[in-house]
Amino acid sequence: MRIVLLLLIPLMVFGQGNPQQPWAKVAASGTPMPWEVSRTYGAAHPDSALHLLSQSLRIAQQRHDSLTMARALCQLAWVYQYYLKDEGKFVQYARRALAVAKPRSDYNHLTEAYRLLGMASMHHHGEDPEIWFSQAVRSVAKTNDWLVQIRLYGTLTQHYESQKKYQQAERYCLLAMAVNRQHDLQEWFIGVTSYCELLKAQNKHKRAVAFARRMDWAKTRFPGKPGEFLYDNELARLALFQENYAEAERHLLAGLAIQQAQSKPDSLHLYFYYKNLVNVYKQQQAYQKAFETGNTLADFRLWLQRVRQTRDSKLQMTELKAATDLAKKQTEINLLAAQQRQQQLLLLGVAIVALLLIGFAVILQRAKRRIEQQNNALSRLNATKDKLFAMLSHDLRAPVANLTSYLTLHNWGVLSMEEFDHSARSLTKRLNQVQILLDNLLNWAVTQMGGFRAKPVLTTLRPIVEGQFALLQPFADSKGIQLVADLPTHTPILADPDHLAIIVRNLLQNAIKFTVGVAGSPNAIVTLIYRDQRTECQIIVQDTGIGIPPETLSHLFDVGNQLIRPGTANEPGTGLGLIVVKELIEANGGQIEVESEPGQGTLFTLTFDTGMLPRQVQLIASLGASESLS
Repeated sequence: MRIVLLLLIPLMVFGQGNPQQPWAKVAASGTPMPWEVSRTYGAAHPDSALHLLSQSLRIAQQRHDSLTMARALCQLAWVYQYYLKDEGKFVQYARRALAVAKPRSDYNHLTEAYRLLGMASMHHHGEDPEIWFSQAVRSVAKTNDWLVQIRLYGTLTQHYESQKKYQQAERYCLLAMAVNRQHDLQEWFIGVTSYCELLKAQNKHKRAVAFARRMDWAKTRFPGKPGEFLYDNELARLALFQENYAEAERHLLAGLAIQQAQSKPDSLHLYFYYKNLVNVYKQQQAYQKAFETGNTLADFRLWLQRVRQTRDSKLQMTELKAATDLAKKQTEINLLAAQQRQQQLLLLGVAIVALLLIGFAVILQRAKRRIEQQNNALSRLNATKDKLFAMLSHDLRAPVANLTSYLTLHNWGVLSMEEFDHSARSLTKRLNQVQILLDNLLNWAVTQMGGFRAKPVLTTLRPIVEGQFALLQPFADSKGIQLVADLPTHTPILADPDHLAIIVRNLLQNAIKFTVGVAGSPNAIVTLIYRDQRTECQIIVQDTGIGIPPETLSHLFDVGNQLIRPGTANEPGTGLGLIVVKELIEANGGQIEVESEPGQGTLFTLTFDTGMLPRQVQLIASLGASESLS
């Protein structure tokens, strides 16, 4: 019975069962669309069907009608597969239908395209059809078109039956029966006999007989009448499964008699009547009748073979003619291709020359831009150099002149002991300032030459701060300034310890330099604070000094653009200390921020990442008790 369905489906698709139906529909609408007209053709006139479907596709493309495009592409795939036997075109049109249906989520034609591609895989055995059928099952779940569902379930039943995967075949056969029971009782009844055939293929004869007998009531629901092929043939098959051989023989003989009485009997119907009669006689063990009927059946088999051979011969002739035409066209194409290659080689040569000229121009432009950048950088360095020499000549001249004068007076022996002490203290103070100036200059020069390479290690901040406090305490005491550190016992930080010492020293020197101190006054304070914030830590240096004006603050870290100010005790400076601090902080992966207002003091905030530190070290740091250094 599966063979019956496979042979009848193409006829139903193109309207061969009732050739007037599509024409009636066209006449009623008044707009004869090529797609509708093409359905009246089929196996008898595949070329005409192909022409009309192609015309329908072209009109749909002009109208941007995606629905009709997908429908025409699916039908074209069917024609090429079952009538023209062109597997390549079959797959090509099925894939095009898939590409058209996907963007608009057209699940009806998506299901149909996946089904056709699965069928192509079944025929070629080169690709797993399950890939396409699984997609089709997912798409059909999103459509309510029962015809689409029936076609897919029927194909899946056939596929799994051919693979002898009978459980899956039974599942989709039952799904098809459930859908047909609501929409097409004739197809539902055919499904009943097909299900019995599946049971019989698994040697489940008792289940097949029991199921057929339970379905005996369905005979009254069959929407047909005696004399029609499906009515007589399907009732005979149901009776055969019920082992009611007399009734089966009666239906088959009745249908056979009506068919033979027609002026043009349908040979295909006769073939199935005789085939089923042979099965009835064999199961009745009426071998004489089976033999006689089998001889007639053999004649119809020969007829079917001749029909197939004739059809195949026509297809071969068509393919041969197409191949000849294709060879002629290919010769013309080869000549045109040779001319095009010559033109392309000429164009390629011109393009290569043009690209070389463009590339040469780009290289020249980049070189010019690079030279300009180098000239600008050299100009900035020269300006910085001139400014540094000017500052050095100014800031070093006075201490050296004082030292010369002091030594001259000392050699002459004209200084009293009191004058000697006063001059020595003054000279010591100036020489300390010169030392700070030279240290900053040296550190900045090293950073410019790439000499500083950060080597971050797990470092404790507290000993570094204590050392810098001890070094700068005399300088702070001379100005009446109090140094205070708010540090936990454990202060882990991931940085280069040498860099960290230079950073802390420069920030403390800068804070002391711009803070006004009065002996005994508690208001002159420079404070260093450490804060742990889980993934980062901060070092804060805050003073109560004179603050920084906005015009100076905006250029605080720009070499050559700073507005250099003397300290509150006229201490000189180059402006390089804070630049060295910024470069060393960034070399250690940190950041620096400044907040200041004139007369309100200055606050420097240094932030270092501690995300890479062991959590045990971070926990100790967060729990460590704070201790104050002063």
